[in-house]
Amino acid sequence: MPASNYAINKVLNNVFGATSASVPATMYFGLSTEVMTAATLGTLSTEPATAMGYARKSATNDHTTWTTSTVQTLASGIAIVFDASTDVWGLIRAVFIADSGTRAAGNIWWYYNFSPAFEVGDSTQITLASGTIVATMT
Repeated sequence: MPASNYAINKVLNNVFGATSASVPATMYFGLSTEVMTAATLGTLSTEPATAMGYARKSATNDHTTWTTSTVQTLASGIAIVFDASTDVWGLIRAVFIADSGTRAAGNIWWYYNFSPAFEVGDSTQITLASGTIVATMT
């Protein structure tokens, strides 16, 4: 998962003393029906609707959840499991990590575009398995 411009700017400002950046205690995983890039992450309203069973999933932002290395990987045994859809969510093109659990709110820190994108129909559950989420600064 590459970092968003938001995350890169937070790191740079913190390293070079422009600001003292705090990091969220909890990170939230979300899904998007739009392709994302570091500069143009799309609108957060492109998430599936909460009325269709969608909700962001949380993960504590600590060394138990994430490995400690030059890249951050979702630790062994930890998976992100979205609730089963209660209606058609449509074509899911990306997953992202944000600092808010509220749909269409917060800042996106990392993102990943699925290739290929995949259709989520009614009664579908999405699981991001342990070790499949890798956050980098590139």
